[in-house]
Amino acid sequence: NLVASSYLPHLPPGEEFVRQVTVTDVERDAKKDFTVKVKLVNEIDLTCLERYMEEGYNLELPQKAIQMLDIVIRNAPAQRFIQVGRSFFTQPEEPIPLGNGMHMWLGFYQSVILGWKPFLNVDVAHKGFPAPKDVKSIMEEVLGSQYSRFDPDRELNKEQEADLSAFLKGLKVEYKLPNQSASKRTYRVNSAKSSALRLEFKLDDGRQITVAEYFKREKNYTLRYPKLPCLHVGSLNRPNPIFLPVELCTILPGQVTFRKMTEQQTSTMIRYAATSTGDRMQKINTAIHQANFNKDNGIQEFGIVISDQFESVSARILDAPRIAYNNQKEVQPRRGVWRAEHFLRSTPLRNWVIINFGVNIRVDELWSFANLMTSVGSSLGMSIDRPQNLLVMDRRDPASKLYGLLLDCKKSGTELAVVVIDDKRGVYSQVKQFAELKVGVLTQCLKRRTVSRQDRATVSNILLKINSKLNGVNHKLSPPVRPPCLKRPVMIIGADVTHPSPDQRNIPSVAAVCASHDPDAFQYNLQYRLQSPRQEIIQELKEIMLSQLKFFYKKTGGLKPERLIFYRDGVSEGQFAVV
Repeated sequence: NLVASSYLPHLPPGEEFVRQVTVTDVERDAKKDFTVKVKLVNEIDLTCLERYMEEGYNLELPQKAIQMLDIVIRNAPAQRFIQVGRSFFTQPEEPIPLGNGMHMWLGFYQSVILGWKPFLNVDVAHKGFPAPKDVKSIMEEVLGSQYSRFDPDRELNKEQEADLSAFLKGLKVEYKLPNQSASKRTYRVNSAKSSALRLEFKLDDGRQITVAEYFKREKNYTLRYPKLPCLHVGSLNRPNPIFLPVELCTILPGQVTFRKMTEQQTSTMIRYAATSTGDRMQKINTAIHQANFNKDNGIQEFGIVISDQFESVSARILDAPRIAYNNQKEVQPRRGVWRAEHFLRSTPLRNWVIINFGVNIRVDELWSFANLMTSVGSSLGMSIDRPQNLLVMDRRDPASKLYGLLLDCKKSGTELAVVVIDDKRGVYSQVKQFAELKVGVLTQCLKRRTVSRQDRATVSNILLKINSKLNGVNHKLSPPVRPPCLKRPVMIIGADVTHPSPDQRNIPSVAAVCASHDPDAFQYNLQYRLQSPRQEIIQELKEIMLSQLKFFYKKTGGLKPERLIFYRDGVSEGQFAVV
């Protein structure tokens, strides 16, 4: 969108401004001609913002005016940072590795919001970017693992080629022969192909030649790693495709991707991003200083001035409510932490198993952990028998073997399967899909290091989850601090829609709605639906809520909720009216 504070000269309303513009393509050292057309399509009266702030929610949110201000204020950081949606990022001085060929960049999110006056909402943001490394080094991260090291002197198998293609597809790489700066070119990757020793293409005279032989004869360069793959780059419609050895290619910095991060990458990012409020405030101050809003010509043209001070509001810290356990014991949380007592209502665990999902851990460690669960369970008033079985999978076993083991557990009446998974392998989703979507067995996934640590406090937290999964009740709010809304039948509802990553176009979104059905709002029933990709509205909400109300009626012996308290996540201000 193009916005202006006044009418453009030589452009009367209803007419079109057309000019030819020549832009230099730095990557290809070539010039491109573009036709630019400008036409007045709308006029926005910003006095609607003042009326809205005076009359509040009696008026419809002036979304177009807010959008226009967003465009104007984004102009300043867009000149200095890499923009991703409403966020802006810059490469840190020291790389922050996320693993699997990705680095974390730091940035900030900004948006205009209206309160009793206009505000610029600024917060810290973090995002993964492909690491600006040579492709061979990237292959070591993407294709190597703790089980098998990447060997540059061996050809890739088809699965490795597919993994490399998935990572590189769409990325720009810089190709350059050593000590030949004139050979430098920039290309976009289509896919990874077979090795330079095997991959052939046709010369202009019709002769077939391998990539390795071509570089030796025509470029006077002998490949160091001829068994590594080549990259198919450039236009897919090119009659003679371009194939480049990976050892001559480097990934360019600052490329925006929207791929779903692995569990390891997400965990690493959370660990880096989790900072104190003071550090967060300092990062926001730094971002505002770097953006330098008030020096931007576009912002000045609209007469906008942005303060560099945080807005101050009156607030108070609420005391944490006391937590009630069995035998009338109560605990006062301190800074969000407290030690659990005897569960209010525990569910005994009789028939359960431990499954080692291909993890390098000793059998005696697993049995020791099982004994620790029994011991800690006793201290929490939860009776836990010795596991019925300890099932071990080899890391080379196919994932389908886990499916078979879980089917056997289902047939034998297993109440819970504790599945030990590796710290780095992304198998959590596999376990949950097999166990709880296909088979119907409750699971508790544990990382290897959690089992090896044998920590009582950690096991206590794990049993909080397990008792809840078995329909036990861990605790409740102490009666003196119990909110009035819980003194009458009430249903507390939480709803969200999870979308696939932007590069996954044909995968549905998942809508989930959970609703309480007990007087203490501790137990929840879940309903989920698959729906159209990237659709934020829960399409079957009416049917879901009808099912939840029937479940509430059945569980409470014929009561109907007098109130519905609905929490909805993931909705931006622009979607409020629709959602």
